[in-house]
Amino acid sequence: MQRAPTIKAALSCFALLILAQASPGNAGPLAITSDDSQGGGYGFRIGQQCVILTAAHVVEGKGDMVVADDRARVTIRAGEWTPHSDLDIAYATVAAGGIPSCVETFIDPTWTRGFDYRANSQALLLHRTSPTALRQVPLRVSESHTSGFTFSEQRKGTVATGYSGSMVLMNNRPMAIATRLDAGRGEVHATSLLTALQLWPAIFQPDGLRTRIALLPVMFGRARRDDWNLLAVKALQDKPNVQLTYGADAQRACAIGLTVTKLDRTYRANPEYTNHRKNCANASKNVLMRLVCPAQPPLRYLYDYSVAYTVQTMKPGGAMRVSTPSFAFTIKADSSPARELENQVFEASVSPSVDRALQEGGCR
Repeated sequence: MQRAPTIKAALSCFALLILAQASPGNAGPLAITSDDSQGGGYGFRIGQQCVILTAAHVVEGKGDMVVADDRARVTIRAGEWTPHSDLDIAYATVAAGGIPSCVETFIDPTWTRGFDYRANSQALLLHRTSPTALRQVPLRVSESHTSGFTFSEQRKGTVATGYSGSMVLMNNRPMAIATRLDAGRGEVHATSLLTALQLWPAIFQPDGLRTRIALLPVMFGRARRDDWNLLAVKALQDKPNVQLTYGADAQRACAIGLTVTKLDRTYRANPEYTNHRKNCANASKNVLMRLVCPAQPPLRYLYDYSVAYTVQTMKPGGAMRVSTPSFAFTIKADSSPARELENQVFEASVSPSVDRALQEGGCR
């Protein structure tokens, strides 16, 4: 039987943290235990692998670790964890079917861009001892730095319970990996997931791919921020030196031109449009974009780009409606001569969720 960790051990070694309940369809929280330790983790399905993220100190020097959700468990050997050289995070991979709750999860960098880390009114969804014991606790950020953020509860007399390695979620969305608790100040230290993506993109690169794949946010027309959909963009396979990854700071966007050279998609209202029902006829699902870089961009620097293009839709009676959807992504020049990035062409494939968004947002 697993021995429960003492309060002292939990405070000093396995940083107490409240873990938000994952919404259906997202990757799930995991328990990571050994004979003498207990921590938390989070699983993302990437291709045929389940990538398990946790705090490095949870697994370093601890021997075999059992990773479990509420339906299954797998054992990960000591040498199978890969810690980051600078951040207190580590990952391991298992077969996707080994952890049932490890399903495909889209990580949208814009989820945290609207979050004011200096404000006192922001909140995270938290739970204590059971998934049903949810409550919303106001949090404030006392400091921020390159490796993560520090959260602390404003409510006096309460101490969060949980374990290091657990994923901090905002509105049920992955945000940061808990690494430490300052019990005296009531502060939870966490490594931003965007920081992990930026500094350690290999975690999210499936084996066998020559180019990295980024999942991008797309907002159409009147869609609310929470309704942003995702556009999967990949570099063409004949350009292996160009990698797609996430940028963590939209304010540092580089003034490099990115233009849509082809938008082969047509939306027309059904001639039998009745009762104000939305009905669109979709054409091709490919968008070709051309990236134009300056002569000598700084290498190994993350650039953020935003793209806006026009969607024309025909309303009943022949009235034309024009909307301008937009999305953003980041290009990283990885030891590639600048000339190899000039006039680069990328292909964007629109996912079914984007199709639905276009139908709902464009065909009114």
